[in-house]
Parts: sequence; C-alpha cells; structure tokens
Amino acid sequence: MHNGAGVRRRHGRRGATPHEGRRGAPALHEKSEAVNAYSPPVVTLDLDVAIAAGDLPRMEKSLAEQFEAPGSDLRLQLQTDPRYEPFVRRARVREMMGLRLPVAAPEDVLQGKIWAVQDAERRPSKRQNDLADIARLLDAQPALRA
Repeated sequence: MHNGAGVRRRHGRRGATPHEGRRGAPALHEKSEAVNAYSPPVVTLDLDVAIAAGDLPRMEKSLAEQFEAPGSDLRLQLQTDPRYEPFVRRARVREMMGLRLPVAAPEDVLQGKIWAVQDAERRPSKRQNDLADIARLLDAQPALRA
C-alpha cells in the first residue's frame, strides 16, 4: 500500500534486518540491503523495512511524517511478515549506505532469500535477483554453505 509519502506497506516473505527508528520503535531493514552488508554491494532503489505487525500503525505514521527523499527514486517499503521477527535478536550492526545499522545475521538473510525464491507469487525476474543475492552472499560468507 502506498500512502503518498514515499512509504508503501506490503506483507512480504523476505529476509529482514532490524533498525531502531527515530522514536525508538523497532524496525527491520531487509532484502538486498542486508546482503550488501556482508558482500560487495549492489545498488537498489528499494529500502525494505520489516516491522512487527503490532507496531505497524505507529511506525507507518512516524515514517510518513519523518521520511523524506526529495528528488530521489528511493522507495521505502514496510514488511510485516511475522516469520522475520526472530531475526531481530540475532542482528549485527553493520555499515550500510554510509550508516551503522542493525542488519539481520547472514544466516537469517540467507533464509529470507530462500523463502523469497520459493515464493511462487514473486515475478520470475525478482526470484532471479534473489538467486543472485544468494550466490553473492555464499561467495562472501562461505561458512553459510555448511
């Protein structure tokens, strides 16, 4: 759902990475951004943020009030799939896009990417991107192959 303020809400099935919002509300960065924290980066225009479903109304309002990227093509998307909530406690602070942010642990990023590839509702091109992200992550984090 797009609210006209650069924030779109989706109930996705992808990996997540935690982030503390400006007002202390837990939020999660996820998808390719998380892979970029552990392997050479690939640029994306989407910043996917997963949050606990109970925090959705408060976070959506807060982000709509605070998130601005004038002249940018950046898209902020909110994810509320509860499968990713356990990723929060295993998160690690990593450098991403010039900021130190909590990011899902590599094994959680991999799991989220596997779920994304298995999602028959995703466009084939998106699933191919997820497979490429898996390959990049496994190349950069060989311990995940075990």
